[in-house]
Amino acid sequence: MLTSKTLEHSKFITSSASLPIDMNLAAAVNLTAQLPADSPNSIIVVMGIQFEDVVNGVAYPLADSEHNTLAVIAVSQATE
Repeated sequence: MLTSKTLEHSKFITSSASLPIDMNLAAAVNLTAQLPADSPNSIIVVMGIQFEDVVNGVAYPLADSEHNTLAVIAVSQATE
């Protein structure tokens, strides 16, 4: 959480396993983040997609920012 008054923030990260890009339909992925209850601070939910290249069985993130994406998907306003 980031507050404009104190510039304090906390981050809660959750991720899925790597998913193949192929013609097969992937099962739905449900991600859950444990957030503090009744927080007086704003909460910003961001979702990112990172593409990887697999070389000799090792996954490396693509360093090209053109392929990776990040989006704000929800905002909860702070209570005062």
